Amino acid sequence: MKFIFGLLIYNLKLKFQYGTAEIFKLIAYFVFFSIQITLWNYVFKTDQTHFGTNINFFQYFTISTVLVALTSLTSDRLIQSKYQDGSLIFYLNKPVSMYRILFFEDISRAILSFMFNGIPLIILGILIFNIFKDVNTFNIVLFLVSTLFSFGLAWCIFYIIGISIVFLKNNEGLIQLRLYLIALFSGAIVPLYILPGPWQKIFYLLPFYNLIDTPTRILYSYDLNDIVIKLITQSIWFIIFLTITFIINKLAISKIEIAGG
Repeated sequence: MKFIFGLLIYNLKLKFQYGTAEIFKLIAYFVFFSIQITLWNYVFKTDQTHFGTNINFFQYFTISTVLVALTSLTSDRLIQSKYQDGSLIFYLNKPVSMYRILFFEDISRAILSFMFNGIPLIILGILIFNIFKDVNTFNIVLFLVSTLFSFGLAWCIFYIIGISIVFLKNNEGLIQLRLYLIALFSGAIVPLYILPGPWQKIFYLLPFYNLIDTPTRILYSYDLNDIVIKLITQSIWFIIFLTITFIINKLAISKIEIAGG
C-alpha cells in the first residue's frame, strides 16, 4: 500500500511539473468526446436515438471516453524505451519483480487519469446529459467491478506487447496494431451493438470489446442474466491474458538473463 501511495505522490508531482501536458491531454479527451457526440448526433438526427434498451449515445460516449482515459496505459512504450536504452536490466535487480512494478505504476497513473480527466468528463455528462438517469446503485457497483477487469485486461495486453520487444527487437509495428485494434474493436469509436449481426459476431469473438463495450453496457443494463454472462466472459478473458502475461514474462526474463543481463 505504501508502494502504491508513493507512486501516486510521485506521478502527482510529475503532473504538476508538466501541467501544460496534462491540460492538453484533458483538452484532447474533450475534443474526442465532442467529435463523437457531434458525429452521432448528425448520423441519427436526434438525441433520443437508443442503441440498446435504455442507453443513448450521450450516455454511451461519456462513459466510454472515461474508460478510454483509464485504459490508455504506457507499459508497452515504457518497456520499449527502456529496452532500447539498456535500462530495462535495472528492473531485474530490484526486490520487486518488473511486471509488479510496472503494474502498480500504471495503477497510479490510471487513478490520477481518472481524477484529472475522468471526473471532469463525468461531471460534464451529469450536468448536460444526465448520464446516470435511471441507473441504480447495483449497476454502478457491477460497472466498477467490470472496470477493474477492463483495466486488468488492458494492462496485460499492453505488457505482452511491450515485453515482446525482447524477442522481436522492434515491436513498434505491434504497438501500432494494438492502437488500431483497440480503437476499432473495443467500442471506443463505434458502439458494437449497432453493427449488423455478422459483424457483431466477429467483433465479439475478440477480447477487445471487454475494455469499453462491456463495462458501459453493464452500467445501463436491466437484464441481470446478461450482466452475469458479460462479467463471467470478461473474467475468463482476463484470466487467459494474465496467464499469457506470466508465461511470456518468464520467457523474456530468461532470455535477458541468458544474454548476459
